[in-house]
Amino acid sequence: MSGEDFKRTVEIWEKQILKLPVASNLSGKTMLKTLGEATGGYIGLLDMILRESAIRALKKGLPKIDLETLKEVAAEYK
Repeated sequence: MSGEDFKRTVEIWEKQILKLPVASNLSGKTMLKTLGEATGGYIGLLDMILRESAIRALKKGLPKIDLETLKEVAAEYK
């Protein structure tokens, strides 16, 4: 999956699956680029990375996934 399909999927995942207290803006340019590079467009990897990122963000006391947390998790899946 790539391009607009990938972006829409990330938006849906953020709103419907993760449901964090604050929007993480995962479809923003930098976040989307990080996700694209780490997943290669594979939905299974996207799911694992986003779920783990959400868990770590909440453990850190954050209401959303920040770029640092996303990069940290994404690096583990590359």
